[in-house]
Amino acid sequence: QKATIVRLLKQYSGARTAAIGDGGNDVSMIQAADVGIGIVGKEGRQASLAADYSITQFQFMSRLLLWHGRNAYVRTSVISQFVIHRGLIISIIQAVFSSIFFFATIAIYSGWLLVGYTTL
Repeated sequence: QKATIVRLLKQYSGARTAAIGDGGNDVSMIQAADVGIGIVGKEGRQASLAADYSITQFQFMSRLLLWHGRNAYVRTSVISQFVIHRGLIISIIQAVFSSIFFFATIAIYSGWLLVGYTTL
């Protein structure tokens, strides 16, 4: 039943879900959620083994959400800014090159060079 509730929340709200569980009965709910958090408890380690993140006590949830969530947000924003600026630099260099040669349709970078550059 818990996994069904998580699936319905994902389906009808479109939001990402996090499920927290500490026992074997929570494994399906943890696996159905986008982020599963398992707490090692008296009922065993089934939930923590099936989860994306495993903690030993519930009091560590604030640190997991606030500190590690912030770090993930910062890393994502840095990589997105890098990709945007990289594309902007390539476009500006190509525009300057084309304007110097009277807007001829000549590519300054070969296709393989751009493929190699974008995979970095």
